[in-house]
Amino acid sequence: PLDGLIFVVDSNDKERWEDAKDLLHYCLDCALQEIDHPLKVVIFANKSDLPRAATLAEVFSAMELDKYPRVRAVPFSCCAERGEGIQDGLDFLQDRRPSSVATTPSAAGSCGRREPATAATAADASSVPREVPKDDDAFLAAFEAGAASPAGLPRCGVEELARLAFLDRLRLGSAASARATFEVARRLGYIDHATRGWFWIALVYRLPLLGGAATSAELLEASSGLLPGELAAQEELISRAYSAAALNDPTAALVPIPPDCPARADVGAESDESFLRRVEAKEVDPQELASCAGMARLAFVLLRLCAARREAIKRMDAALRALEA
Repeated sequence: PLDGLIFVVDSNDKERWEDAKDLLHYCLDCALQEIDHPLKVVIFANKSDLPRAATLAEVFSAMELDKYPRVRAVPFSCCAERGEGIQDGLDFLQDRRPSSVATTPSAAGSCGRREPATAATAADASSVPREVPKDDDAFLAAFEAGAASPAGLPRCGVEELARLAFLDRLRLGSAASARATFEVARRLGYIDHATRGWFWIALVYRLPLLGGAATSAELLEASSGLLPGELAAQEELISRAYSAAALNDPTAALVPIPPDCPARADVGAESDESFLRRVEAKEVDPQELASCAGMARLAFVLLRLCAARREAIKRMDAALRALEA
């Protein structure tokens, strides 16, 4: 039986990504007809060593895998010519992973990893701990280096995952997805507990496009209530969506599980009324309405709130014309 699929994308040739996506979807459609179990997919972003290569998040988002709930896809940077990164993907297909998985919140936050004890820090206890870069470009460069690299982020808690999700949305626009952000962060070693990490990344993706924030620092300042810095406040927020039993289940550490407190699982979601107010006040980012989902939400909100369909159509037309002006 088919248990896994390996797919290679040229991360240096964006013009062929659409063809690559179509081919991958065809392969998945055929494969999923033959099996009834989840399918592992390794996406190798080849030529990632070249200066103009796309990031893992960009490659993964371009493949548009959200429509395949049974597919467990993870991207890997590689250089086929030198054989770099190939073994990592093969290890994933063979279920080789660390023997222990964190199931409780760490000192870095309710999802992230602690600063690793490297040989350098052990040998020089007097050295000053590295800080997470405040500049967004430096932050992304450190993130891409990976958790195991001395150049990687020294920690990755709630604030760091929120910054990452925000910057992916800012860079990739409608092509960004919470799943792509999550998978890349996990692949690079920044997520110890899958469900906790997914919760915070998905929370940022549910926020309206962040009140016009241009930097991740502005995001954190504007969203301090939803992205608390204190561990106790983080736990209180996540407990609205998950019971202690769900979070302590070893499965939740390995794969993101759905909230088991559905009545409280809408933490961070914007109300329809607030969304409509932002649209009609021209405070909405155009990217929010660039997708079918955004336009569909606007239409359904107006149809629900307006007494007559004609009134809904007129308000939608007026709002869109005002945004285009």
